[in-house]
Formats: sequence, structure tokens, C-alpha cells
Amino acid sequence: MSFYSGHHGLMCSNVAAYTVVLADGSITTASAAENPDLWRALKGGVNNFGVVAEFRLRVYPGGPVWQRVTITPSFLTGSVVRAYYEHGIQAARADKFDPNVSTPIMSFAYMPDLGMAFWCTQLFYTVRPPSSVSSDSALPGQQDDNSDSGPRKIGDKTWPAYWKASPLGRLWGIPMRRSTATTHAQAVRHVGDMSALEMRNSYVVTGFRLDLPTMHAAVDVFHRAKARLSALTPGGTAFCMVFQTLNPRWMNKGDPNVLGLEGEEEPLVVLEFCCNWADARHDKLVEEVFREAIAEVEKASAELGSAHRYRFTNYASEWQRPLEGYGEENLQFMREVSRRYDPKGLFQTGCLGGFKLGREDL
Repeated sequence: MSFYSGHHGLMCSNVAAYTVVLADGSITTASAAENPDLWRALKGGVNNFGVVAEFRLRVYPGGPVWQRVTITPSFLTGSVVRAYYEHGIQAARADKFDPNVSTPIMSFAYMPDLGMAFWCTQLFYTVRPPSSVSSDSALPGQQDDNSDSGPRKIGDKTWPAYWKASPLGRLWGIPMRRSTATTHAQAVRHVGDMSALEMRNSYVVTGFRLDLPTMHAAVDVFHRAKARLSALTPGGTAFCMVFQTLNPRWMNKGDPNVLGLEGEEEPLVVLEFCCNWADARHDKLVEEVFREAIAEVEKASAELGSAHRYRFTNYASEWQRPLEGYGEENLQFMREVSRRYDPKGLFQTGCLGGFKLGREDL
């Protein structure tokens, strides 16, 4: 996913060519014109086919990105979840779709040091709102905050019309980061700053069709997990549940890939649990809690009829099997490509890390 997925689709579908070192030591190019099967397999197939020494991305013009980060207290959970759900449904409609809108990132964060949980909503828009919009009234319930030292401050009253009219735009909140027009790189860096490099980190992911009861079930799972993780040593510890939506209007844009999302007509939710902690003695506890939390969410989605096979590989933990979520046809295709370019299975058995294809011939 990227801020520009509304225009160009997913990132993997915008790689024009790869330079790949194969298992036999030869160097080849994978593109639409050369080795197109390898080119497609690399768009989601991770490190199963060779060492990618170089890749060439398509480049698109881009200006300042509008960004807003808002904190909402946990007692408004019902309103937050409903607003996110309603936005996801509206954003997928043909008459509401705006390619400048990036998926909102909505996190439920528990901070033991503070003894509290709260919602953090990050909104993005790839075109800076015109300054003429900033004259009259701020959004209902929005508090002003002049503490942001980020790039170009444009004022909390300057919202893109799309977000101002959206359910998330009407949601009460306290700005953590004042509305800014910033570069794409700076916006990405700000999102990344929320993961502490000096801490131990773990991520785990699941997914389901956008569904309000399933989102509420996930919130219940979060609270149960939070109670168990309260044993973690304070000092920068954070436990989060993150919702991100995949808009079906993104999924057929760009080059073919192996994700298995083409033809989807409903929004999908990528649900991530993540945790930062300091003490290695708690590693096993975090993994146990994450395994149970994912199992509970997937059980709930199956019972509520919202289950979906897709798992976002970037957020998957080492014990998960996200490639199976691409669908059996794509999994078999990747295995065939692996046999063709790596017949002895070097990258299946001799390459540590990543998610393997489960070739039966090895």
C-alpha cells in the first residue's frame, strides 16, 4: 500500500523491472517483456526465486501530502469504529471514490506507562488543500494545537473537502499532529517514527471483509490481550491494534501480481496487532498472546461471515503462512516459477527468512 494506491494500485504492481541473481549464479531481468512469469511472481512472492539486486519503479509526479493525526479517548470506541466502517463503505462507492485519498490508519493503542488506551487516527490526502478553504470554521469537536514543528503548517481549519465531509472528519478528537502539507517521504517517516527501534518489536496480521460486528469483536479481543500484556515491564512498552482498509478500486490497477485480490468487490480490512517491549523474558508471552488473539479474530470473522483468506505479508509474523492467503491458484503458480528458475530449491531450503512455498518435490 502507498499514499498513491488510489491512482496507481499497490506498490508491487508498479515495479517495471527486476534484476535478479538466480540460484545458478546467472543474472537475469524480469519484466513484462523478459521472463514475465518471474516478473509477476516477484510481485508478492518475496525471496523465493532469487536475489533481487535492483528494481526499477515507475515514477509519478507528486506534490505535498496533507496529513493529520488525531487522538480520540477510548470511551468513544463505538463512535470511532463506526466512523471507520462507514468511511470504508463510502470510499469504495463509485460516486464517492477519490483517488487522492489514502487509506486511513486507525490504531487502538495501550500505553502501560500512562495506564490508558486511546485511538490514534492518521488521515492522508495526496493534494494539499487550497488555502482559501481555511477561512471559517474548524470541524466540530476539533481542538487546535500549535505544538507541531513539522513542515508547512496549514491550520486545522484547512481540511480537504473529502475528509471534512467524511465520517472520520466529523469524529471528535485532539490533534496529535496539526494538519500539515508535507512531502511523501516526510509523511512516511512520521508513520515509521511510531515504532521504537531500541525496543523489541513483534507484528502479526489477519484480514476480513469490512464488517462492523467483526471490528467490534476485534476490539473485544484487544481488551483481553491487553489484560494479559499488562505484565510487560513499563518503560516505552506499547501494544496496538491497527485497522487499514484495502479499497477494491485499487486492486485491479497496475501490473498483474500474485496477491489474489483482482476482482474483489468489497473493501477488505488488514488487521495488525503490534507490540514494543524491553525485556526479552517476555518474548514468549507476547507470541502466545498474539497467536491467541489472531485465532480469536479469525474464529469471529468465520462465525460472522466476514472471513477472507488474504493476509498482508508485510505485517505477518514468522510463524504465519501469508502466501497461502493468495489463493491456491497463485500458490501453485509461484511453485511452478520456483521449479523453473530454482530447480534444486536453494531459496526454499538454503535461504533463511521469508515465507516459503512448500514445494512437495524437495
